[in-house]
Amino acid sequence: MKKIISMLLVLAMMITVLTVGITTTTAAETATITIYGLDGTTEVKEINVGEEFTVYSTLNVSASVADGMVSSVQGTQTYTSDVLSLVDEVYGQYGEFEDLVKVFPITADATTANGAQAGKIVYNASTPQINNGFKFDSDSSQLIVTTYKVTKAGNAEVKNALKNLAAADADLTKLVFEGKVQEGKTIAGKATFTDPTPTIDHAEVRIHNLDGTVETQSFNIGDTFNVYTTLDASSVNSGLMSSVNGTQRYTTSVLSLADTVDADGLISDNAKVFPVMGNSAMGSVKTAGTVKYAGSSANGFLFNSLNSQLLCTTYRVTANGYADITNKLNVLAAADDDITRIVFNGETLAGQTYAMRGSFNTDGPIPTLPPTQPPTEPSDKLKVTIVNPDNTTSVKEFNKGDTFTVYTVLNAGATIASVEGTQTYPTATLQLTDSVTGEYNEIVNKTAMFPILGDEAFAAVNNGVIQFNASRGKIGGGYAFNTATSKLIVTNYKVLATGEATIKTTLRTLIKDNAAATKIVYDNATQSGQSYAMPGTFTDPGAPVIPTEAPTEPPVKPTEPQPDNKATVTIIGIDGTSKVKTFNVGDEFTVYTTFNSSSAAPNGIASIDATQSFTKGILQSTDEVDSLFVVTDSESMFPILGAGTVAKIDPELATNKFNASTPQISKGFKFETDDSLLAVTHYKVAAAGNAEVKTSLNMLSAADENLTVIVRKGVIQPGFTLGGYSSFYEPGKPEPTEPPTEAPTEPQPGQTANVTIYGIDGTSQVKTFNVGESFTVYTTLNAASAAPSGVASISASQTFTKSILQSTDAVDELKVVTDNVTMFPILGNAAVAKIDDGLNKFNASTPQINKGFKFDNDNALLAVTHYTVTAAGNAEIRTTLDMMGAADSNLSVIVKNGELQPGFNPLGGIASFTDPGTTQPTEAPVEYYLLGDADNNDLIDIVDSSQIQRYMADFDFDPAFDLDILRRNGDVDFSGYIEITDATYIQRSLADFEVEYPIGSYIPIQ
Repeated sequence: MKKIISMLLVLAMMITVLTVGITTTTAAETATITIYGLDGTTEVKEINVGEEFTVYSTLNVSASVADGMVSSVQGTQTYTSDVLSLVDEVYGQYGEFEDLVKVFPITADATTANGAQAGKIVYNASTPQINNGFKFDSDSSQLIVTTYKVTKAGNAEVKNALKNLAAADADLTKLVFEGKVQEGKTIAGKATFTDPTPTIDHAEVRIHNLDGTVETQSFNIGDTFNVYTTLDASSVNSGLMSSVNGTQRYTTSVLSLADTVDADGLISDNAKVFPVMGNSAMGSVKTAGTVKYAGSSANGFLFNSLNSQLLCTTYRVTANGYADITNKLNVLAAADDDITRIVFNGETLAGQTYAMRGSFNTDGPIPTLPPTQPPTEPSDKLKVTIVNPDNTTSVKEFNKGDTFTVYTVLNAGATIASVEGTQTYPTATLQLTDSVTGEYNEIVNKTAMFPILGDEAFAAVNNGVIQFNASRGKIGGGYAFNTATSKLIVTNYKVLATGEATIKTTLRTLIKDNAAATKIVYDNATQSGQSYAMPGTFTDPGAPVIPTEAPTEPPVKPTEPQPDNKATVTIIGIDGTSKVKTFNVGDEFTVYTTFNSSSAAPNGIASIDATQSFTKGILQSTDEVDSLFVVTDSESMFPILGAGTVAKIDPELATNKFNASTPQISKGFKFETDDSLLAVTHYKVAAAGNAEVKTSLNMLSAADENLTVIVRKGVIQPGFTLGGYSSFYEPGKPEPTEPPTEAPTEPQPGQTANVTIYGIDGTSQVKTFNVGESFTVYTTLNAASAAPSGVASISASQTFTKSILQSTDAVDELKVVTDNVTMFPILGNAAVAKIDDGLNKFNASTPQINKGFKFDNDNALLAVTHYTVTAAGNAEIRTTLDMMGAADSNLSVIVKNGELQPGFNPLGGIASFTDPGTTQPTEAPVEYYLLGDADNNDLIDIVDSSQIQRYMADFDFDPAFDLDILRRNGDVDFSGYIEITDATYIQRSLADFEVEYPIGSYIPIQ
């Protein structure tokens, strides 16, 4: 028995050993992961079930694009969803990524990405900027960085693909189109399980300096260290600077900023971080890896050596690896009279120099600020002589830094058909202060420089020579140069140095406006029997003459310039309120425009399109623009909208038109208080008179899933309230006490109003009226396609600028219109209308399905309204539909809350100053277009979004590009016009978001 038991025990032990052996030799469950780069190369790795891994996918376009800049990218990353799950956090219906900066390191918050679909990430990003695209210029430029978890054993793949890729150039050159690399183009891109940056067993921190030198130091995890950034700008104004704006970037995978920041990401200890600027500076770390800062002071900051500390930042080492710290100045300007720019938009300007050094060590004292009073200039003078054609002269002396104006009169005793001439000046001692633009230094404000020739003059400056010419071909329509005050050219100069200077104006050609085209001057010579006078003077020949006899009382020198040298400027905010201030000619000022959308859009704003208009001829924008008039420093002009804003200042139209859009629902632009800055703009007074700066919203939508429209066609939609004002002083700071300035209450003789009227279709007409004149507006509606049986109900509004226009249609004591038949020829007495406070609101309905109101042609009159001009200025009259239902059995809603409903073609209807008549339109054969295809290439891609953004900012397009087609195809929400939300809808559609409009469908052409 014992033997049997022993044998059983031995057998049990053997079984146990065998079982244990089998258990310990069973391999863990794994998955074989293959990842594919954009160039088709692969990496393979075995990963245990339950483990996580990261895929680093790169893009390098430097072989095809010299600077590596990309304007738009559209792609996908697919993965085997039954083996892998996406670890990166997404939220909402469309799987928006919580950390776009981590997943898309370069395109970052400009990316629209959808991670909601199992096994697929769809993404796109675009920027309208030509010279500031997304930079993919090396094999370590990371396009997408994703983290996955292995959920079960098996084989899995992660694949990258590009659908479209375009360069950031004027032509949006296609590198990849519909998934194919274009002929002659090369792109590189790999996928790897390891970060492309090499790893080391310590932290090696490199400070890169502007001169190419690199200072390197090694640290261990947990160490802290300081970076001292110094600035030497002594080459200009002895280093006394008025404004500094810059960034310091650092590698977040290795370093974290140890300086304290508050809940809003603002640096708390300004005295420590900004040793010279102190509390006059502001710094923020709202974007990971970037310290942004700006400082300004009227007295100036002294940066006169490489011991002058601009920044003192502290970092903590969080991981081993290579880390880079770089400094860049975006703006650097001197505290001199001209606010001389040394750096602008990140570029050192021609002829300027400065030095900036970053170091782990500091030495030398921090320089103290100089006295608040600037040093006085030497008393030496510049003697300026104006030489006239008859060799007479006018002489005056000026101090260095003085500015003055030269008025050159032309009296030919006749009207002139053609004139050509030059004005010369020495560039060593004089600087022309009139603004120029473009490659040929063309004069910007020709109306100010050439009061009679105006915008018909061509004028450019080159090496101290102003060349100008103008001509009119029609006999009897010449330029009136026939008095002693007929100003040919008015130029403004600044004294650069002492000594002597000569200014001389000469004519090459002067031809009379008569049938014989009589030559007064030809080929630089006065013709036989002809004469003219062209004296130059330092005083305005049109100014009142000062009496030559002394008054009996001692004269009192006036402390203010005479009225002829003043401009009264009215600024009008978003809420319609205004402020008035008087300036001298030559003064510069700032307009702070605020915006509060907290009530209408608590989650922020998704898209905005706005215009700031200013009075041409009196005001001149001084904000920096490029050769296409595109604003170069959007971050300074639009503190909240930031660098993604596209803005164009058109000196001819006297408008600053800007737009911005974000496709992220949770990251709207936040305008939460009455002091939230929408725009900060700068102007110079170029001439005397009354001027206006007015900011208005053209379109505004909320950052919600529906992109709820708050403002459409300049009209705030029902149920919404917005705030915002304009000020000459920075919001939140006390305004200096000034005596009140009153605008004139009575119109002056000859004052006019420019009236713009807008139709249902968004088209407009403009006409100028004298103050006191009356006029009629004929507004039509064509609903033939949307409501062939007629309209059963309609509610609409006609708004007008009440400060300039007055409605003259008869109303009763309740302000209800009394003659509906005249005002509403088709609606008739079924209409109810009330005119009050700049608004004519009317509605009508009929219960008879077979007796709908017939608006079945382009001349069908919706409303006939009458106005009188009560004041000078710019005025608008806009007609919009709030609601409209068809006369059918369902009372189909065509327009709801001001929006055309899906499935209906855009409505027709214009506004005109003349009766449009009753001509019936002829029917055209039905053709179709692809909705969303802004560039009309039979394809919807991310380039369409970029083209719309460029169009909204008034970029110049190739003449062969059909803008009418862009306006039609790009109007994806059928609003009747292009707006920034159209670009946003396209971006969302490309990321497989659900949108309510049929983007990608073919629509009948109306």
